[in-house]
Amino acid sequence: MAEVFVSPGVYTQEIDDTFSPPPGAAAIGAALVGYAKKGPAFLPTTVNSFGQFRDRFGGLNPEFYMPYAAQSYLRNASTLSVTRVLGRSSVAAGTVGFLSFPKLSGYSISAVSGGCTVLGVIRRRTSGDGDILLSGTPSNFSLSAGGTVVTGLSMNEASGNYIKKVMGTDVQGSHTGEKLTDFYVDAVFDYDYSNVAGTVSAGAAAAGITLDHASVTADGDAFDDVTGGFSAANSPWIVSQNAGGAVNNLFRFFTRSHGQIENNSIKVQVSNIQTSSSSFPEFSVAIRRAEDDDRIL
Repeated sequence: MAEVFVSPGVYTQEIDDTFSPPPGAAAIGAALVGYAKKGPAFLPTTVNSFGQFRDRFGGLNPEFYMPYAAQSYLRNASTLSVTRVLGRSSVAAGTVGFLSFPKLSGYSISAVSGGCTVLGVIRRRTSGDGDILLSGTPSNFSLSAGGTVVTGLSMNEASGNYIKKVMGTDVQGSHTGEKLTDFYVDAVFDYDYSNVAGTVSAGAAAAGITLDHASVTADGDAFDDVTGGFSAANSPWIVSQNAGGAVNNLFRFFTRSHGQIENNSIKVQVSNIQTSSSSFPEFSVAIRRAEDDDRIL
């Protein structure tokens, strides 16, 4: 170590770290790989207590083994590495359609018109053409596909005709008693069910006759093939106003977690849109819990 006089009361010291040992590798503890309720997928994550595990990956759940293993290990250790796994990206998940309804009671418009709220997603197990049509209210609607009509369906989980009970949720195949066996329910967003009261009945006209069902897909028969797997949950695109017959994608939001649970965890509110004061409109964005009530704001 060299000490050099610079001025009265000021000295410089040169410390030679040439032979200082490198820092040791951080402890990672045991490694757990498995299923959990929420959290990042396929990303090794270190937690130092079961409280941290619960906040990041969810608590104990009888459907998953990993949270119980994590709880037992962390009783006697302070570090654990967790890797959550999700679905396989090579599984064909069929084609997709959205079950959407007008927000306000008394409205009767197409399911793909602006101002509708998506309450469910259905998929076709196999690729192919053909439409599925929707008619009714969230508590009493019908679906029609390939000449088969199923009536009395409901988005209310307490109902005996809850759509998941009637159509099933198994991506691989239908089960005894299920209707519209080529389709299955991918998701139901029933947290907003009680606030949606409009009717879907207006459909496309053919040969001067107006149908009493509306397509659940914006492009009619043009279903999109979907491959199953995992991704970060994200909102739909926030789009521009209609300009010259076209709208443009502006922005959307992604979660830091993966999997279906995030679909029912949060919602995004865009409000206070100011368009008169500037060519670059201002607006407010709020990230809210999905279950809160819109009417309290």
